[in-house]
Amino acid sequence: MRLTSSQGSRSAPRQTYQDAAAPGNFYHWSELLPGTEISLLGRKAKVVGFGNLRTEKFYAKNMGPSVVEELRSKFRVETTRQIPKYEHAIPEHTGIGSYEDTLRSVKAIMPKAPPGLAGNDIALRFKLQFKAVLLTSIAADKTREFIVSFFCEDGTLTIYEASPRNSGRPSYTFAARSKYIKAYDHTSNGNEPIYYDLKDVFVGATLVINGHHFELTEAAPGTATFMAAHAGHFN
Repeated sequence: MRLTSSQGSRSAPRQTYQDAAAPGNFYHWSELLPGTEISLLGRKAKVVGFGNLRTEKFYAKNMGPSVVEELRSKFRVETTRQIPKYEHAIPEHTGIGSYEDTLRSVKAIMPKAPPGLAGNDIALRFKLQFKAVLLTSIAADKTREFIVSFFCEDGTLTIYEASPRNSGRPSYTFAARSKYIKAYDHTSNGNEPIYYDLKDVFVGATLVINGHHFELTEAAPGTATFMAAHAGHFN
């Protein structure tokens, strides 16, 4: 970008070199010396030093090492100053959408979808299925049968109630497919939730979904085979 010098003011006198005359009244490199004031879009700015070693070598080659050394010693930039660090406070989750969606909206203007639990591992794009019972003191609820499906690719799960024939209760989706919170990490900023993952679903495990306690009692044959073949992901 070429900057016009028609409104610029300089504290140092303009240096004269063989190619110092820039056409169109624009700033020339010989005018952008440390200690020089220039005008940027109507505002005054001051050049406080050479930006990098490459720029310094350029001026040393075209102006002489002695001039560069004098400017560098006269307008030395303090690099040991501690730059303050600002911690971006993450607001509490409002309950609209998932925690990851809210967090990505805070950190980016155009947030991207969060990655799945299994990433690009095609082998883990599998649905685990378990039979489950409801842990309750109500006798009528102890006989209810549930099917818990856990999707490895994104860590979501769904619960379906399979009512026995002639029981008077319809079969329906007890809990829609979603990521369910196991606990909260209160040590993190914003109380980040900890979701159920692969290591939490196995025969004998207890899941708390929407305030209800479910015990996984039996794995489907395909689920047991899959978990045995990928035991490293479940330990």
